[in-house]
Amino acid sequence: VWIGADTGLWRADGPDRVAPDPAFADRPVGALGRRGSVLAAAGPDGAWRRSGSGAWERVPGRFVQNVRAVHPAADGTLWVGTASGLYLLDGKRPARRLGTPEQLCSSNVHALAELPDGTVAVGSTGGVDLYRKGRRVGVLSANRKIPSRFVRGIAVDGRNRLWLPTPIGVARWDPAEGF
Repeated sequence: VWIGADTGLWRADGPDRVAPDPAFADRPVGALGRRGSVLAAAGPDGAWRRSGSGAWERVPGRFVQNVRAVHPAADGTLWVGTASGLYLLDGKRPARRLGTPEQLCSSNVHALAELPDGTVAVGSTGGVDLYRKGRRVGVLSANRKIPSRFVRGIAVDGRNRLWLPTPIGVARWDPAEGF
């Protein structure tokens, strides 16, 4: 189990063993994300990716410091959700920021998850935006499929449905049913 905290990144290897990761000594970690064996961490000092070798690699790119969510996508892009927008870091060019109403329901991002087809769901205080190959392909909002626009988390189940916790209830959305 990995734990991100203001005092760094910690790993729990058993019921009585919790140790700091030396690569993050006194470096705040605001969010952790995982896809398979790839782990990502982000905080005010930047973003990192850890793959099968166990070594942490810094992902180049600048973004707002108040990180709330991070996700290492299957295509290699690191998605970083903040209180001031969504940042896409590919390590090759400057970070791409999404934050306008044409790009996101809200720039106040709280959750990220990826479906098996590569669609990334972005949960915010405005609903859920769905992105595939870097393009917005759909929106779930309070008047369309979810009880509240404030989506606090996103989970993908074994049938590839999204589970969306909100302040007034949990919604389930099945991509097979459309928008």
